[in-house]
This record gives sequence, structure tokens and C-alpha cells, in this order.
Amino acid sequence: AFKVAEDMAQAFGYLNALLIHNQLRQAEDGVIPDNFINPDILTNLERKTLKESFQLIARLYEDIEGNYWSGKILP
Repeated sequence: AFKVAEDMAQAFGYLNALLIHNQLRQAEDGVIPDNFINPDILTNLERKTLKESFQLIARLYEDIEGNYWSGKILP
């Protein structure tokens, strides 16, 4: 459980840093900052890390859903 929490914290930090960096770039370009990150402007490493972060979040959702619907959390 601790490993999952640690991984999620890292993914959250990465996603927020990527978003803030993107919004700063938008503001510098005179564009109103938004929450859209165009994967085409990311480096290969950034794209790979973004994909891994989303996969981690998806697995966590699946685990939560599985525990919830199986009755492990709620009777």
C-alpha cells in the first residue's frame, strides 16, 4: 500500500510540474493558459512518463473499483 501511495505521489507531482510548465509556456506565448497538454510538443521521455502516470492512475481506479464492487470495502 505504501508503494502505491509513493508512486501516486510521484505521478501527481510529475503531472502538476508538466502542467505548470505548459501553462507558463502558454502565458509566455500570449495564449490563455489551460489544462490541455499537447503530447506532440513533449519529448519522448516526457510522453513516456506521462503515459506511465496515466497507466498507474488507471490501475489504481481498477483496484478501487474491484474492491468496492466485490464488497471488500463496503458490505
